[in-house]
Amino acid sequence: MKIHFQGKNYHLFLLGILFCQFALVISFSPVAVKAAEWKAGTATVVITPKEPLWMGGYGGRTKPSEGKI
Repeated sequence: MKIHFQGKNYHLFLLGILFCQFALVISFSPVAVKAAEWKAGTATVVITPKEPLWMGGYGGRTKPSEGKI
């Protein structure tokens, strides 16, 4: 059986084949199996200093910081 493709159809067919192969490789890879074991989390921390500091990069300032916005 010989299949003839013309124009963009041939490229779409090849792209579809490559996508299927990629999906199969990813779904059966050890990384995909390990991904089910991963956990994620979030955290917050306050990094604002409690006392006024001299700020680096502000050469024109003549006094330390005055608070936060």
